[in-house]
Amino acid sequence: MKTSGWKVSDTALLAAVKNDGQAKGKKELICDENKGTITVTGSATIEVMPDTVVGRIVGIYSARTAQAALEKAQSTARLIIQRIGQQPTTSTIRSSEVTTRPVYTSPNPGQARKIDSYEGVCVVLIESDKREALSTDVQLLLSGIRGASLADIDWELKDSSGAEESAAFKATQVAQNLAFQTARGLGSELGKLLKVTNNVTQRGGHGPVSYRESGSSSGIPIIPGKVKVSASVTVTYELVQ
Repeated sequence: MKTSGWKVSDTALLAAVKNDGQAKGKKELICDENKGTITVTGSATIEVMPDTVVGRIVGIYSARTAQAALEKAQSTARLIIQRIGQQPTTSTIRSSEVTTRPVYTSPNPGQARKIDSYEGVCVVLIESDKREALSTDVQLLLSGIRGASLADIDWELKDSSGAEESAAFKATQVAQNLAFQTARGLGSELGKLLKVTNNVTQRGGHGPVSYRESGSSSGIPIIPGKVKVSASVTVTYELVQ
């Protein structure tokens, strides 16, 4: 999840909403007639098409010793990284990590747990700007490798500024409309804009994949996804009688 400091100006409060996706909004209100102010929070979420897909390849290997488990996991990670440079792939390596963990026995009640074996785990993240390319690349990278598979994928935006602006404008409209309607219900009008704060977050689409055996030529199927961008804008106005 990413947080942005996109700023909302007084001009933006009066502008039309630029919404490129499906938007959902919610609103909150605090009215303090003693101080002659009204504070409103408008929230909105839009969905946009991603331009980056990230695949998480995971390999898990068991062994009697931690060193043996670690070496198995390291071997797989090295092979995947070597292949990404040797095969005709368009995807790139984002990160790789290898760890070990103990596997305990299931003791009888009252007995202490004992280490039965160890697991070596390798996690390699690869990214691409095309879903079909990542699907084919993973198929090539995992060919003949036992114990490793594409565990899941994430959808992201390289440049989310446009989507963040759209969500912020939508949230602003929600807040402004509520402030206007509430002020009118109180027999007042909106006066000077006193304060504006906002928060914009991006949540990538996340989903599983269904693994297909390495002999298939059509690649590993990846279900398309979307990225959700949410904004929350809080405005405080003077109430004018």
